[in-house]
Amino acid sequence: MLIGLESEYAFFNIDDPIPTVEEPLTQNPDAPLFPVRAGHLKIRRLRIVDSFGQFHDIAEENLKSPARAEELETKVDPALLRLPPRIVQPTRLMFRMLSASSDQAEATKLNTPVCGWIVPDHLDQALEVYDGAGVSLGQVQLRIDDRGNLSGGLEWQG
Repeated sequence: MLIGLESEYAFFNIDDPIPTVEEPLTQNPDAPLFPVRAGHLKIRRLRIVDSFGQFHDIAEENLKSPARAEELETKVDPALLRLPPRIVQPTRLMFRMLSASSDQAEATKLNTPVCGWIVPDHLDQALEVYDGAGVSLGQVQLRIDDRGNLSGGLEWQG
């Protein structure tokens, strides 16, 4: 989803003719780069070239329904390959940790972002729960009925 006016994100001019291989798409120099790729791909010509420069052109009738991974299939046209949304340039996500004691303050060396720990207890087949200071709060384990059988539920022991 883009925030702002749609005209600010026009990566190309709508009034331009449809691009071809001979006349590629002209980009709008005033538009910001939108680095997400998604849509459909249709292979019209395919040439395989080896390291010695020998090549083999694939026949067009073989490109009408190419072999592809299941997640690239589309129901619109068997010749199309689906391109899932993907970021196409190097990207960095920056996460800011918040303090465990306040959602309004950032975490520092003095204000830890750790609000607790969940540790597996393999002996009891349970999950041990600790607070941020490491004090045990209790455990979550499978419920056992009066006959000693697992009842399928969970119970808290604190």
